Amino acid sequence: MAKRLAAAQAAWQAVADKVEESYQRHRQAQDNLHDTTLFLRQWRQEVGTLTADYEGESRPQTAHCQLTRAQHKMAIFTKRLPRCQKAVDVAQRRLAWHGARFDATQAEVDRLQAHYQQLVADNAANLNPIRATFRLDGGFTDRENIYWLIEMGYKVYTRGRFATVREAFSAAVTTETEWTQVGRNAIMTAWRHTTVDGYFAYPLDVALLHYHTGDTVQRATLLHYGQTDVVADLDGWFHTYNGRQTIEAGIKEGKNVFQMHHLKVRSPEALLLQEHLACFAANFVRFAGWWLVQSAQPTPFATTSVKQMVQVAAHTSAWVQRQGDIWLLMFTAQSCYAGYSLRFGGGVVQLPLPLFKDICFSHF
Repeated sequence: MAKRLAAAQAAWQAVADKVEESYQRHRQAQDNLHDTTLFLRQWRQEVGTLTADYEGESRPQTAHCQLTRAQHKMAIFTKRLPRCQKAVDVAQRRLAWHGARFDATQAEVDRLQAHYQQLVADNAANLNPIRATFRLDGGFTDRENIYWLIEMGYKVYTRGRFATVREAFSAAVTTETEWTQVGRNAIMTAWRHTTVDGYFAYPLDVALLHYHTGDTVQRATLLHYGQTDVVADLDGWFHTYNGRQTIEAGIKEGKNVFQMHHLKVRSPEALLLQEHLACFAANFVRFAGWWLVQSAQPTPFATTSVKQMVQVAAHTSAWVQRQGDIWLLMFTAQSCYAGYSLRFGGGVVQLPLPLFKDICFSHF
């Protein structure tokens, strides 16, 4: 971040120099316009005076007389005046353009300076920062999002939607470029630690993908930042990033079951509680499905389907029966799972947590 801030400050200084240069050019153009206007006025007056004198004395005008020379000077400054005015307009637009760039770069330096100071404060206060890997959807991949994740110390896997990067690496492909088969119709090649000629503020691992669909080839890019040498294992890189599709599918499935868009509360505290409970329920149901699989019990419902476990199985009538140390959940004859039962045990604990009463534990 310190290097990025230094680069931004250098860019700001370069723009400041351009502003000063444009200011001097604008000032010089204004001076030329002022002088040209003044000389034109003087020679017009001179031509008017000489014309009156020549007419009053009935003097003929010759090719090299004072009146002819004065008219020639007036014609020169008359032609020069529009050029001077145009030069002022051009210099003014140039100054305005560089001034706008100066304001933008100054704002960027101020933003980066504040962000840098915040990061320094965070590092001093956060002695045990978390390590996280972000597999980011291409729709959220702009450069600032990538920079922020990098500056927070996270690993980043994402799909780039930068035409400049894609075209640059497509042009770099030669007949000697080595490609790796990473999918049924996908091949991949990659470059380590590159900023793509300064397009990115930080060096990234960049991969170029070719998807063969019939006679056409679609191109895409993958971006990575982190300590893992992903270029040495392109197949692993490809499948690591695409694994986010499985996660996204699970999130979408949970959204259809534990709905958050039908809000039943209004206060900020209640909204936060509802959000946390929905997240807890989604994770708890998946843990319960995994636990059933580990117990090697045949289940009448699919433990991989959150929707079936919550909206069907959890609403099906059943009896809880105890046979010695064994507890059974037996579905009733009227249920859609009649004849099936689930065995519970092995240290599972239920916490009833009654309101305004002592906590009691029930083991089953």
